Amino acid sequence: MFYRLFTFLIGITFVCNAFAQPETRTFNWDELERTYLEYVPTNYTGDQAVPIVFGLHGLGDNMTNFYNVGMNYIADTAGFILIIPQAETFSAYGQSFTAWNSGASSYGITPNTDVDDTGFLMAVLDSLDTHYNIDTESVYFFGFSMGGYMCNRLAAEVPERINAIASVSGTMGINFTPEPSETDFVACLHIHGNADEDVAYTENASGMDAEELVEFWRSHNGNDETSILYQYPDNQDDGLTFERYVYPNGEAQVAHIKVIGGTHSWYYQPVNDIDYAKEMWKFLRYRFSEEASSIDENNTNLISFYPNPVKDRLYIETKNETQTEVSLFNALGVEINKKRINKSGEFDLSKLAEGIYYLRVTIKDEVKTYPILKQ
Repeated sequence: MFYRLFTFLIGITFVCNAFAQPETRTFNWDELERTYLEYVPTNYTGDQAVPIVFGLHGLGDNMTNFYNVGMNYIADTAGFILIIPQAETFSAYGQSFTAWNSGASSYGITPNTDVDDTGFLMAVLDSLDTHYNIDTESVYFFGFSMGGYMCNRLAAEVPERINAIASVSGTMGINFTPEPSETDFVACLHIHGNADEDVAYTENASGMDAEELVEFWRSHNGNDETSILYQYPDNQDDGLTFERYVYPNGEAQVAHIKVIGGTHSWYYQPVNDIDYAKEMWKFLRYRFSEEASSIDENNTNLISFYPNPVKDRLYIETKNETQTEVSLFNALGVEINKKRINKSGEFDLSKLAEGIYYLRVTIKDEVKTYPILKQ
């Protein structure tokens, strides 16, 4: 598994942006110099306590690449501090790659068992509590693949420090025995594709199966055995459908997003029907509640744009009572065009190369960024 995951992950490159840049921090822990990216939202003043969101990258990945999965866009409007730590290196099969001490194992190899990643991450949290006004009741972790395994380990080891986790394609490691607290409970969301060949949905050799993990947390948190099913609209021709199972009541909510046809991938809009970063934030902050369902209604319904994907012209309509500032950026964060529109406007993309672009909209002093796929 590790070799396959390593060769898979080094080929993943998330689209980068230059709208705001995180700061690189170093932290000495357990005789190691550890590194993480820290992004403080532009609207942070220190007057109010803000949530903290940690993002844990997968096997063989790095913090710089994982920073760009989309949570950074949400940080500015939602007002949380985003932390993306770097895992330590591990050598196997004649190669060196990054890995968390998550307990995930394959072919008798469990990476970095001598690295205290739990201690390191909690030490970073302590440091943040010293330097910023953070809400210690709103500490969240999300992760992909081995980062997901690490999130679940943290929920079992230090539930008194964490309020919610969201794991993608990473369950509970086979060489980690979870003994969660009987008095502290963590809300858990797990996202997994049923066609994942790297961390299998069933018969997973490196840890729990996907539904086994969900049942583990449901049973521990005391949620109802019967889930509430929500099927996401299937609008994109991507060969995927998304189902959400929410287990109500209990000490902390448990939810599962099953991706029918999904592989070991990170799915996002507008290419797919849902955006992982957006769904995770809804769960982490609001759980899947009525409040979460209306999270985008305040300003999102003031603007619409179509078609997306787009070949030639992108049309924009707004219900904003005053002029709306709209900018188009390429993937490097370079501004291509900028307009102020009253009710409607358009951008000509016909001469632009295919790829991902970004529409940045300023409404009532709030900035939102939307990905645009140019075909």
